[in-house]
Amino acid sequence: MAQSFDVTFKLLFRNSRGVLSKLLFGDVFDWPNVELPEVRNPRVDLLARCADGTLRHVEIQLRNESNFDFRMLEYYLGIRRVTGEHLHQTLLYIGRQPLRIKGIFESPSTRHEYSILNLREMDGTELLSSEDWADNEWALLTKTDPEKVIRVVFDKIRGLSGAHRPVAAPTNPGTPPFRSRNRVRCARVPGVLSRKQPPPHSSFSAAL
Repeated sequence: MAQSFDVTFKLLFRNSRGVLSKLLFGDVFDWPNVELPEVRNPRVDLLARCADGTLRHVEIQLRNESNFDFRMLEYYLGIRRVTGEHLHQTLLYIGRQPLRIKGIFESPSTRHEYSILNLREMDGTELLSSEDWADNEWALLTKTDPEKVIRVVFDKIRGLSGAHRPVAAPTNPGTPPFRSRNRVRCARVPGVLSRKQPPPHSSFSAAL
């Protein structure tokens, strides 16, 4: 995912225990950020250590990329090299264009598959009815009527406690330019480096 969209989307997941978070990650124990030991020094979007001990990697995509399948293979190999563990990978697609990414990389000698969740094709009813405000905001990117979603999001933000309001308010679709002043801080673990966070700015505005 482009750096310019990182902060808001990551904040939604790291502060959420809602429907979409559980669908992608299950119960999260920790969010180790991996800096892969390559010349290009790529970094993953979200890597979660789940309560069952497994690693789950999610990449958030706003557009189709011809080399994305190969990039997921690179991520898998890089994370496996750092951690020595298998990981489950998922693409969370939130782009406006129809999804063309296949979810598999194949060559004459190699085959690598990962899961795809296309949020644009998802019925947002369950997200909208969730008690988790992050689910409500993710519903903006589903097939659900956006006006209905916005009303629910407004009501949810008004009812948030002081601790959650600063995180939710910047993504509020009625408060342009949706700039977040929050930065993600994650626990460091041996062999894993924290990912640098880009300057905070709008994410939902560009995705809608």
